[in-house]
Amino acid sequence: MQQQRDLVEVSRQQVESEREALAYEHRVREETSLPRLTPSAAGGSFRGDGESTYSFSITNYGHAATGVMADLSLPDQALHRVVDLPLLETGASQRVSFNIQGPLQGADARLWLRCTDGLGRPQSVLYSVERVDDSPHAVLLVT
Repeated sequence: MQQQRDLVEVSRQQVESEREALAYEHRVREETSLPRLTPSAAGGSFRGDGESTYSFSITNYGHAATGVMADLSLPDQALHRVVDLPLLETGASQRVSFNIQGPLQGADARLWLRCTDGLGRPQSVLYSVERVDDSPHAVLLVT
């Protein structure tokens, strides 16, 4: 009787171990399928007629992303599509520039990045965009 209980316990432990291994493999597969779209500042300029131009780059440090879109919401203005790519490979970057009247004020701008990951799931992240300092030539801080 004790031997049978021991066999049942060993079988239960084996099943539990296999379940944990499958869960771990599933988590790893999900994590490695995720793109990591990272925006970074690339400079700014100001013209005498009052127009400011700001630039930043979006780099993918993760899995290749499909259906990559970036929308920029500026204070008191509509949403602007600044990126629309069918694919952004691992390690690839896309430079983005936009023009506005006057320097960007405060942290009222938002950058919304959307894409599809390696498992076909939609992904999105929202960033705040602001100038680093009060100079019209300041670079942007995207957080």
